[in-house]
Amino acid sequence: KNRIQYFRIVSGIEKMFGWEKKDSADSFCGGSSVECRKSPLRGAKGSLAVSVNSVRRAVTQLGYKGIKVDMSTAGYDADGRMTEVYLSDEQGGFAIRLVERN
Repeated sequence: KNRIQYFRIVSGIEKMFGWEKKDSADSFCGGSSVECRKSPLRGAKGSLAVSVNSVRRAVTQLGYKGIKVDMSTAGYDADGRMTEVYLSDEQGGFAIRLVERN
């Protein structure tokens, strides 16, 4: 059931933004900007990844809006730059993960 729901989400994103839908072993992707994992890792219904230019800047901007992140989920590269982090609150049952573009 989740697999069908995630496929529909990414199909909707494909229509909205014109991003190519990709199906991999563990996720559906809308271009390189949105990922819906087929197996929930976090969130009641799973998680959505949102690609951003800078996770650190996104965290700051979201903080201005009162949106918090769960720093215990932050991932860092070899240089110590934050490259991913989950938002503290779910949206519609989905955990939201910010991921830095390569």
